Amino acid sequence: MLTPGAYVTACVIYVLSAFVATAVAYRSWLSNLPLYPARMVTGLLLGLLLVPAQPSAGSETLAPALVIAIFNTVFGEGWATARQAVVLLGIAGILGVVSGAITALILGDRSTRIQSDTGRNPDADGP
Repeated sequence: MLTPGAYVTACVIYVLSAFVATAVAYRSWLSNLPLYPARMVTGLLLGLLLVPAQPSAGSETLAPALVIAIFNTVFGEGWATARQAVVLLGIAGILGVVSGAITALILGDRSTRIQSDTGRNPDADGP
């Protein structure tokens, strides 16, 4: 069993690694997609990776719901123990997609905004 300090440290490391993995996925795979689908998939990934759930009914700690859903279904007592985590994953996935769409709508594409602010094409040759 983890001490409270080790538990918080493990949670912080997990959250930071989820953000780094999502940023790498966005830059390497999703940057070729149009703006809205790329941001929506990024939101979906963050939602699925970051939502917590209780590993068991009487547990006082939380763990990533994705891990709980997989391990309780495969190694636990099946669907009955994984249902709560799967429902939380569905809600977090929907909220992630919606938040990705909202950020794409609000922030827009920064490169077109910068290009229109400077009044010149950054891909053009010359000064």
